[in-house]
Amino acid sequence: MPSPYDPRHAVKVGGSLYIKSKNTRLMADIAPTADVLAIIQPPTLVTWLGAVPADRRWHRIRHGGRVGYVFHSNLASTRPSMQLSVQDCGPCGGTGAVMSTTAPPNVCAFEPCRACGGDGRVDRRKIDPKGFVASGTAWKG
Repeated sequence: MPSPYDPRHAVKVGGSLYIKSKNTRLMADIAPTADVLAIIQPPTLVTWLGAVPADRRWHRIRHGGRVGYVFHSNLASTRPSMQLSVQDCGPCGGTGAVMSTTAPPNVCAFEPCRACGGDGRVDRRKIDPKGFVASGTAWKG
């Protein structure tokens, strides 16, 4: 059962959200064959224009003068952490919050991630710098 909608973690249409996933594609349409308008890197701030009524997993955003669509799991209400960690939480991508499924239609709301308890990390071991660089996950913003 999803957590209840919490208005403290809500963003209204025209509000700002962060891109949390590397190489997020801004699509011209929600169709799988749609053109890619831009590739956006975290922690870019974008304007949220609402969920697509036909498929609420897709959200309309404005970025750099372009309007397009991104998948909901690429958005976060808080700035994603760019700190090195062994493994970000899968469901929330390291942000500590996941999109609410119980929010009203014109609101993009987030709730604490149950998988990591809201801290965004699932493994706190020290990182082997050579292994990290070799893994290809290093990102410099």
